Amino acid sequence: MELHYSFDSDKWYLGTPCRSGHRWPGSGLSIRYNYKGSARCAGCSANPESELPWLFRFIDLDASGVPTGHSLGKLCAEGHTWNNTGYTLRKHGHCVECEKTRARFKNPDIAKNYYQANRERLIEKAKQGFQRRKENGKHLVYIEHSRAKRAEYKRRKRQEAGAPIKELIALHAAIKRAGRAPSVARLVINEQRRYWREHPEERKAHHSQWAAYWHAFRYKCDPAFRRHECQRSSKRKAKNRGNHTFPFSPKALTARFAQFDNTCAYCGSADSLIVEHFIPRAKGGPHTLGNILPACQRCNVSKRDHEPERWYKSQQSFSKARWRKILVILGKAKSSVLQLPLL
Repeated sequence: MELHYSFDSDKWYLGTPCRSGHRWPGSGLSIRYNYKGSARCAGCSANPESELPWLFRFIDLDASGVPTGHSLGKLCAEGHTWNNTGYTLRKHGHCVECEKTRARFKNPDIAKNYYQANRERLIEKAKQGFQRRKENGKHLVYIEHSRAKRAEYKRRKRQEAGAPIKELIALHAAIKRAGRAPSVARLVINEQRRYWREHPEERKAHHSQWAAYWHAFRYKCDPAFRRHECQRSSKRKAKNRGNHTFPFSPKALTARFAQFDNTCAYCGSADSLIVEHFIPRAKGGPHTLGNILPACQRCNVSKRDHEPERWYKSQQSFSKARWRKILVILGKAKSSVLQLPLL
């Protein structure tokens, strides 16, 4: 039987022949897209891996005599061709002839007689099919599917017999072995630890960032920690200059600040106290407890590397009582103000 072809003139038109030789039946022209900016040949733009020729989508089913509700498709495994067209007549995607054969074999007597008459051919066909599945790996999918079907059948039979389900038994046993369920917080912590074990670089970056935040928070909110950090910075700068340094504990530094009632030794202010070197580091002043005083930010910046007594007496906040207290606490006499302490 001859197939009839048709196309929608709004989407396609007959144009110049393409170089690949794709020709519309009954003409020497190629069918092309009727879109703006695109005049590709339908045959050249078809999928080269398709099992059907490019003309297949232009078949007019009604004009070709295809029954209503049916369609044409590639040849089935049995090679059933419809009216010698090279295509298989299908309904809902299944070959019509194959479905008729399956319907006949639903009768046990017919199936048994057919098997007896074609036993050798069916056995050989089954062997060939198994070999094909083994070569392309589909036999593993078949084995897994069969195992799942057997498991489901046994499960259904156990339920019908009133036996407990194996999965529920295993679940109850696992719950009993696990004991008390962990809290949500513990689950989150465990998941975070697992993620950090798998991503050590992100864990390192997280802890570095958290340490920086915690350091900044303590520096702003903890006066003792701020004094300690200032002392460390001062010690490092003194070493860089080559000045003499002698270690002292944070408790000793806290006690030195307490001797001045946690106020500036020069002006008496209690705002933004930092570690101040009585003899400036730029003048060779050592980083020792005998050269350390508490000072506010304003006094420390104003004093810089000036000589202590001359600078202090030039300030409006100068107090003889505070000056005598500074000398007494540092263990200095009036004649030895600039003497460098060792401890």
